Amino acid sequence: MNNDDELQQKLLNKIKARRESINVFVRDLDRRGVRLTNVSIICSALTTALTAAPAMGGKNFMEGMQFLGMSNDPPAWRIVCFAAMFLSLAAAISTNMYKSHDMAARIAKAQASSVLLEGLEASVEFGQFSVPEAMKLFTQYIADIPFIQDSVSGPEND
Repeated sequence: MNNDDELQQKLLNKIKARRESINVFVRDLDRRGVRLTNVSIICSALTTALTAAPAMGGKNFMEGMQFLGMSNDPPAWRIVCFAAMFLSLAAAISTNMYKSHDMAARIAKAQASSVLLEGLEASVEFGQFSVPEAMKLFTQYIADIPFIQDSVSGPEND
């Protein structure tokens, strides 16, 4: 194998490793985002139910709560209000965690970079770019995703 072929193979390995890191990042972040979104949705719905039940059921609802075993010390409405507050807080925290980590934008950037790297990989394999040209493009494509580090390590990444 001549020097150009070795450089090309090293670059291809580097591109494949970065694409794998991107795929792992997207998969993990997407799962976390789905979990946070589901927590927010479920907690918001339960908060609505807990606040609507006493409002719509009034005295009958509270008497029913006491009938189910909730004593009057503390009053049943306090327990319902505390549960609604707790669930509302959980919904707010999960929503803001999703937004503060900018998960949707990071996933979109990572997926776009992966597509560009896939095209670059094919172009390098079919000899459309010289190694220096392809390395410039590789550097440009990964510049948009500094939040993703190579997670795949090995001798082929050196």
